[in-house]
Amino acid sequence: MTARMPLDEDEVRRTHVFLAVSGALALVGCFAAFLFDGDPAWRIAFTVSVAVMLLGYSALWLQTRDLRNYSASVAVAVITVCNLAGVSASIYFGIFSPAPMILMLPIAFIGLSSSARGA
Repeated sequence: MTARMPLDEDEVRRTHVFLAVSGALALVGCFAAFLFDGDPAWRIAFTVSVAVMLLGYSALWLQTRDLRNYSASVAVAVITVCNLAGVSASIYFGIFSPAPMILMLPIAFIGLSSSARGA
């Protein structure tokens, strides 16, 4: 066991919590999109981006079930690309809605990661 092992384990757990919480928030937002009257094209874009995000999150979750498979740079890349769902949410719900705050969650997560380049 190396000295870095507990920190890596903590980061994997934190990553899993982030994936679960942001994935759940995305699903709630996706269902809420059908409660509002908005542009149908942006609703579809938002729904598709949430689906892509959930696929990316699921792949990252499955890959990192084993601590040895975790790579901070891969996690940062997946979360950054999946943040496009937050952009489409901001466009669909509006910049004066709570949707732009979604974009801050990955920034806080990546800033705490062990990837200095990502931070």
